[in-house]
Amino acid sequence: MSYRGDADVSDQVASRDLRLLVDAGLLEARGERRGRFYVRTPKLLELDERIRGQRQPKSLEDPFELAAQAVERPLGDGRHTRLMKLDSAAAERRPQDV
Repeated sequence: MSYRGDADVSDQVASRDLRLLVDAGLLEARGERRGRFYVRTPKLLELDERIRGQRQPKSLEDPFELAAQAVERPLGDGRHTRLMKLDSAAAERRPQDV
């Protein structure tokens, strides 16, 4: 994993960005040349904790159930039916009613 590859930037841009982050005190360079890697500094860790502390917690609801509710259609008599799209091959593979 590399910043250059993940961000799809040139070697020069990646070097500049990492140098700026080191100069700002957010990252610390470790190792030499090709073995060099970067770690978060206490300053960045504190900033991360402060930002995360201000966020609202994510919902613990089941995202699949939420999606299913979003595609339910009212029948008009107080009941709902879920919309299902089956292609002809999938319909033929359904087990027969007993």
